[in-house]
Amino acid sequence: MNAFFKTLTAVLVIAFGVWAEDNVAYIDADGTEKTQNGVTVIDASNIASIGDLTGWYLVSGIITHNATLTVSGEVHIILADNSNLTVTLYGDSEDAGINVLNGMSLTIYAQSADNNMGRLTATGNKNYGTAGIGGSGGSTNGGAITINGGIVTATSRDAGIGSNNGNNRHDVITINGGIVMATSTSGYGIGSVSSEIIINGGTVTATAGYYSGICGTITINGGTVTATGGESGAGIGGGYNGGGGTITINGGTVTATGGSSNGYGGAGIGGGYNGIGGTITINGGMVTATSSGGAGIGGGSISLHIFYGVFMFAVKGIFDGKSITTEDPVPVAEKYAVAITFLYPVKEKPQNENIEKNIIKFREKHNKNSFIKHLKKSLAEGKNFGFNVQEVIDGNESEKNKQIRHELEKNAWAAHVADNGVKWKT
Repeated sequence: MNAFFKTLTAVLVIAFGVWAEDNVAYIDADGTEKTQNGVTVIDASNIASIGDLTGWYLVSGIITHNATLTVSGEVHIILADNSNLTVTLYGDSEDAGINVLNGMSLTIYAQSADNNMGRLTATGNKNYGTAGIGGSGGSTNGGAITINGGIVTATSRDAGIGSNNGNNRHDVITINGGIVMATSTSGYGIGSVSSEIIINGGTVTATAGYYSGICGTITINGGTVTATGGESGAGIGGGYNGGGGTITINGGTVTATGGSSNGYGGAGIGGGYNGIGGTITINGGMVTATSSGGAGIGGGSISLHIFYGVFMFAVKGIFDGKSITTEDPVPVAEKYAVAITFLYPVKEKPQNENIEKNIIKFREKHNKNSFIKHLKKSLAEGKNFGFNVQEVIDGNESEKNKQIRHELEKNAWAAHVADNGVKWKT
């Protein structure tokens, strides 16, 4: 039904063809129908005169707009039945399709929950680090976004809905209803590392080109959620080198697929490539989480190039003096030399206390991924640990090098080189 038949016909003409209506109906977050007075009508005849948004708006009819709409206050947009607002950025603009400024808020409503729901399509400039709905280019934080209804499609390079930059903070993103499709070509579908995402209902599809489908501190209480990570990201959780953070699922139907490239990638739910799983709590709902490059639920694949085709893995395992038993799987797609780093000690202490102290310093100073990064550098340079990894790889290891390496291996402290991902040298 057209918006003009759902509202009173009393109209106040303001200026430049922009007017306001009273008793405009909309569906609130709890599913109840409410009305609002003093709602500014946006249609094809006046959209060119509207730039900065503040207050209440009703989208009426079919509208195409090739400039950003900036949320510079507390903004409420009602999508009239059968309306369709398309905002697309081109050229040199570094703005989001709908730019939600830091400290401001945008709430989107529909007038029905059926096939007549209004549509909003926002596309940021794909040539710059922008969002479809959220932050613009540069190191800027974004405001709060709430979607209660409508068919909302948001696409851009860095985020479909959320921050223009994965490390920027974005206020809470809440989805209570509607059909929401968020896609990024190289960033996150919804959110950012510092975002809070709450999904209470609706049908939500989040797709990433490179990082994760949904990223941040995430709570899913209901709805139907489908999240797909890019080649280095989790479906829900971390992107490249990113941990899963805090993820809580209390209800709904959730399907999360981790992205992968060449057999390595993110978890379905949890860490991205090289990322730990984080804190994942599932209290209810129907959850399907899969990945070809990482865990279904947990961490992403954690292989790291050291040099000359050698990989390092952070895994749990025990070396009993004769052989190594790994307690975690070691995902090796091809036959490479593999350096295994055990991150916890056994009861017996090394005879060389200096080596022990150096490793403990590494452990205390760095988290799991950072530990591997710095240990990799030290191994490559032969520092602190007193043996030369390259000698092992080249097959011309000195007796002194063997003694030091075996001392480390005996106590499950540091790296052991294998000739492939299955058979371990002793």
